[in-house]
Amino acid sequence: MALNKIQHHFLENQAKNQVLRLREGQIVEGKIEQLYQDDRAKVRIGSSTLIAQIQTALSVGESYYFQVSESNEQIYLQVVQGEGTNRTANLETLMNQLQVRGSRVNRQFLEGLISRGIPFNPAQIHQALDILQQQPNKAESIAILQQMFQEKLPITENIFQALSTFNSNQFTTVLEAVYQRLVQSDTPLNNQELALMKLLQQIVQRPESTNEMMSKQLLQQIKQNPTMVSMYQMLGMFDESLSQDEVIARLETYLQSKQSQHFPQGALQSQSEIQTLFNQTNQQITELLQHEQAIMRTALKAISIYHPLQANALNDQELTALIRMIKQELLPLLPKQMQQHITQLLGSMTLDDQSSLSAMLRVIGNESTFTNLGYDDIMVSLRNQLQVPSNDLLSTQQKQTIVQTAMQIANQHQLNTATTLNQQQLTALIQSVEQELLPSLPKETSDQLAQLLQRTTLQNQASLLSFLTMVGNQDITRTQMAQEQVATQQMNQGQQLPVQQQLLGQISHYMESLGLTMEHDFIQALQTAQQDGLQTAAQAESIKSLLLQMIQRGGQQPEQIQQLLNFINGLQLQTLTESNQMLQAQMYIPGNPFALNEDIFMKFESKKTEDGKIDEDYCRIIFMLNLKQLQETIVDMQVQKRIITVTIFNDVVSNMVNDSVMIATMKENLNELDYQLSTVDWKPLSKQEETSATKKEYHSAYQNQEGFDLKI
Repeated sequence: MALNKIQHHFLENQAKNQVLRLREGQIVEGKIEQLYQDDRAKVRIGSSTLIAQIQTALSVGESYYFQVSESNEQIYLQVVQGEGTNRTANLETLMNQLQVRGSRVNRQFLEGLISRGIPFNPAQIHQALDILQQQPNKAESIAILQQMFQEKLPITENIFQALSTFNSNQFTTVLEAVYQRLVQSDTPLNNQELALMKLLQQIVQRPESTNEMMSKQLLQQIKQNPTMVSMYQMLGMFDESLSQDEVIARLETYLQSKQSQHFPQGALQSQSEIQTLFNQTNQQITELLQHEQAIMRTALKAISIYHPLQANALNDQELTALIRMIKQELLPLLPKQMQQHITQLLGSMTLDDQSSLSAMLRVIGNESTFTNLGYDDIMVSLRNQLQVPSNDLLSTQQKQTIVQTAMQIANQHQLNTATTLNQQQLTALIQSVEQELLPSLPKETSDQLAQLLQRTTLQNQASLLSFLTMVGNQDITRTQMAQEQVATQQMNQGQQLPVQQQLLGQISHYMESLGLTMEHDFIQALQTAQQDGLQTAAQAESIKSLLLQMIQRGGQQPEQIQQLLNFINGLQLQTLTESNQMLQAQMYIPGNPFALNEDIFMKFESKKTEDGKIDEDYCRIIFMLNLKQLQETIVDMQVQKRIITVTIFNDVVSNMVNDSVMIATMKENLNELDYQLSTVDWKPLSKQEETSATKKEYHSAYQNQEGFDLKI
């Protein structure tokens, strides 16, 4: 994986740029590189070099194990074993002194620490080996433990498990495992579990287009009410030649593939054409509902007067009279598309077609048909109100209340796409909607939904269930609230919300929801409260805080809960790494909210200024993305003296179609920020590892550490 290449490359750089810090009791290997007069020597430990005072006869080119001791604020390095050229024998001797069993795994672990110049003390070694002994995959465990030593993390089981989970799992996969367990729970969720499911939903669910949302609703309706196929065919939504089974199959294929040619209507070429089709159909449904009573009355009247139609027993004269009645009384009540469809059907009608005409009239005269269409209409209307910026009808807080209430009702009654309720369950569900959801809706929407609830039966319950589950899946987040406020301000000023501000809003919301800064925020709140003599304010709930509450509550906890908590802890441990000269940060962002194939990975590296801040003149940022068309893509941006070079690694394309236009735009925008774009290179991703190995790093001039005096 390309991510492994990046991690390995940055890990090497991190080791090179860390200043050696020795502590009492640590053991480290040092190589004598040069001897000076007055008993001084140049010693290399890992990638660091120091000048030390020697009190023992040592040989140039030989390596020794030293143990660190402190006396009178002075660091001393004491040789713990004599000179030797046999590396294996030296290591065996050291292992004996440390009372470590001389197994192959133990030897491999110690050799890794020593070869990297990572200091360790005997207690840490025994703690690490106790953890290592319990792990099935020794190679991966050794790498994690060495990472813990290198990053100076406590050698504990909890931290090991956090890093192990983090290194071996995709973030979205871990999040989805917990979310699906909550969604598929056999028992009603408590308040903590509901809050956790809502936070997870905002991260794991991919943005759903109106096309997908409406297609799901149509699919559920048709499966439970086959007569709706003919109604949608009359409205022009589906191809008239398709049967119910064919419509269902094509809708399922479309929802899985997201390819417009699979939608059950002609040769649609794009998603925009499907959107236009939905808009036209929804407009017709609105017109149809305006004459609902008159249409049903006329259709039932025709069936009653010409009742032999239901037995295919009309003669030519009766069929002609029925057709004339339909044209004169029914067609003027219908939308234009339906008029054209029915007129075409009547024009070729024969005595043999009486069954199809009878079926059409029964569909049009069935109240359940209009109830289903009514839920379609209100769903589109409400979705538009939930997704657009705050207006006079709904504030963002009201939107959140609507979505939260719908989700709670769906959970309370255990609703999903396969649910079928009995009469008692349906009555209880309708009462919940009337008492809990209706009061939070705008009056017009509330009145319309109240009428539909009165007409909802066991036969058309699918529309109500679909309506509730889809409203409960709307993503109304705190980020949207903040963005809407900024958008409103900028709209008043004739401006548009910048893309970078939208991205920062998403990242900020993601970090807050996940709880990455939970401990820091709590300490800050506690300090502020103590200074002001106030009680600590309640902290906003996050995924991490809710997971901790669930674990502390006790009882049988699912494995997925602990795994997700471990992953978040591992993510926190990996987020920021500092040395005297360098700062490194990395972040994983779930890719689903951005409709990406995999999670987003970002790695940042910068020199530090004299006051310890990021040096904007010397830094590097790497983005790893898995895009729908370009697939796996890495963008490597390096800044040296405010001159920027960009390298894009990808195996699908070698450059962009409008490469020159893109570069010109980049140069112009960067110039405004006092940066200069040097080059934009495209390289094959498969050769990235080789390229990285031969590339001269921008901070190479700063790798050699200044010497300091020690006594040996």
